[in-house]
Amino acid sequence: MHAGTDSHAPPSTAWPSTCPADPEVRTHLNGAARRAASETGTTFVDMAAASDAHDACRPAGERWIEPVLFGTGFVPVHPNAAGEAGMAARTAEVLNLP
Repeated sequence: MHAGTDSHAPPSTAWPSTCPADPEVRTHLNGAARRAASETGTTFVDMAAASDAHDACRPAGERWIEPVLFGTGFVPVHPNAAGEAGMAARTAEVLNLP
């Protein structure tokens, strides 16, 4: 199973072009994961729709990704517990798991 990247920031957020939130970078990363899944006979789980409205710009309790500054998690721009749970639920749904 290969999982795609989630929504780090809303599309209107001004991020440098090298940031993973950049839509082109996210598209490239998801494309690579999708190809890897196809080439290895595994399932690609797209997290984009599931993580919409849970980006790092949301308040604590709504976001799945911790912001670079003033986050509540230990690792910025990575999933928090809610994000991990949301991605696990999406993966279970795609894989038809209970």
